[in-house]
Order: sequence, then structure tokens, then C-alpha cells
Amino acid sequence: MLRKLQVATHRLLAKRTDNLSADQDSIPATASLLGLPPEISNQIYEYLAQQTTLVLPPCKLRKQPPPPNLLLVCRQTHQAFKPLLLANASIIAQIGGYNFDFLVKVLESFSTKDREALALNKGLRVQLLLAHVPSREERLSLRKWCDRRDALRSSSHTRGNPLFRYQSHCLSRVRPPRPISRYMDRGHMEVDLILAHIRSLKAMQALADEAEGGVSMLELERIVEDLQVCVDGYERLHRLESREAGSG
Repeated sequence: MLRKLQVATHRLLAKRTDNLSADQDSIPATASLLGLPPEISNQIYEYLAQQTTLVLPPCKLRKQPPPPNLLLVCRQTHQAFKPLLLANASIIAQIGGYNFDFLVKVLESFSTKDREALALNKGLRVQLLLAHVPSREERLSLRKWCDRRDALRSSSHTRGNPLFRYQSHCLSRVRPPRPISRYMDRGHMEVDLILAHIRSLKAMQALADEAEGGVSMLELERIVEDLQVCVDGYERLHRLESREAGSG
């Protein structure tokens, strides 16, 4: 009796082992990212880069945010992913007081290959942090940045010259051009502050034209145009909110 039980147990175990082997054979093998053809892995890298937003603070922080994980996996993924990241990610450089020194240092730290990849990026933005009407020192800092950008644009190395779009961001505590009591709400105050910056920048442009024989500061014109777009967006939003409040 015991002998028959042992034989039956062995047969049952053998059958279960065969079933497990069959199930494992039916499971498709997983592919490694490094083992994929370059045209497929690059599509994956590009998609991940397009979903990534990188924010560059106004100055160097003691504790830097961690880089994207794919840059840390191994040297091979780092070399493959980095140029696609620079060319496709949304990259925001925050600038306070028109001080671009840290951004300039970061750009200068890039290799020629990295700068050329960055120049392909259509999502490069400079976020101007506004808190008050620009001071003389801040206007000088802006002039230095604009001169540098215009010099790079006119040089022969335009392939490695990234093109930035500018946007405004009013800080939580601001000193507007007029007393706060003169404003209907926060939105009106922010629009007035941006308009004050636009007027100041246009005055800089006029002085430069007069001093340099009509030589335009292209980067400064670009900043003024982008800030005006921000104002138009604020005003459209305010009109929409006013209509909704009136209909309610």
C-alpha cells in the first residue's frame, strides 16, 4: 500500500513539473532596453525626454535636484539619452533680477555636442521672476545678457546657440509701480508690473539705438515681445473671469 502511494506521488509531482515547464515556455521573453535596435531605443528615449520638465533655479543650490534616472543607469544609456533629453525636454531657466550669470555658466559647461542638441530644442524658456520695477543694476545685468546673446547670434557658431522664449512670473510679494490700494485685484497689479518692465526695456532699446547708431538689440526685442504676449494672456483671462462673474 505504501509503495503504491509513493508511485502515485511521484507521478503527480512529475505531471506538475511538466505543466510548470509548459507555462514557462509560453511566457514571452522580456527584452532589455540595451538589447533593442538603436532606432527603437531612440524612440523610447525621445518619448521619455518629451515627457520630462527640467527646471534650472536662479542660482546654484546646495542640494541639487536629482537628474533623470536614465542618465544614471550606465554610461551607454547616459550617452544615448542625454542629447535627446537636451533636444526634447521642456527646460525652464528661472531668472531673478535679470541676473543670468548662473545660466551662462551652465551653458558654458556644456560640450559642443550638448550645445548643438540644446539648440534643437523648441521648448527652452526663461522664466523672469518679477517683484518690482527693474533697478539700474538689473537693467545693466539684462544688457550684458542681451549683448552676449546678440554676439552669439551674429557669430559663425549659430548651430550651438539655443533660442529661448521668455515668460513672466510675478512673485508672491511684489512692489508694483503704484500703491497697492490703487489696484482692483492681484491680476491688475501683476499686469501693471509687467507693463512697467516692458516700458523700462523699451527705454533701454531707445537708448541703445541712439547710442549705437540704430543698432537693434534683437534679444531685448524678443523679451519685450514675449512679455507683451504674457500681458495679452493676463488680460484675456481677466476679461473671461469678469464675464463669468457677471453671468453668475
